[in-house]
Amino acid sequence: MPDREVIIKEIERLMVHFPNYHPILEGDVNVVSEFLEVFKAVSAGAFREALHDLTVQPNRKFAPSTGEIFHALSELKYKGMSNIQRMTYDLGIKPVAEALAELGIGNITDEEQKAKNAKFMAERKQI
Repeated sequence: MPDREVIIKEIERLMVHFPNYHPILEGDVNVVSEFLEVFKAVSAGAFREALHDLTVQPNRKFAPSTGEIFHALSELKYKGMSNIQRMTYDLGIKPVAEALAELGIGNITDEEQKAKNAKFMAERKQI
């Protein structure tokens, strides 16, 4: 959960990046208290990263809305993935390397694999 200091720092950063952004910082309803309430279930690191990603978007002229921040937060888990990787992640399909490691296939040496193959071929000839 981002604390008050993290939120204030990120709002100040937004004000630097977007000179037309003039949030209400005082009074009963203000940006800091709203962000504290709206983003209370989010980690401070994820909050900072989402705002950074939104800030460096090409051609962005205005500070992000809370909806855009939530969308950026939901996209963090896909960061650096291709469309195919994203789809397989969403479907719960494991990468081949991970599946092979679970089966222990990737843990044997070439010699062990050759011996295993020779044994298999010998059994096959007996049938």
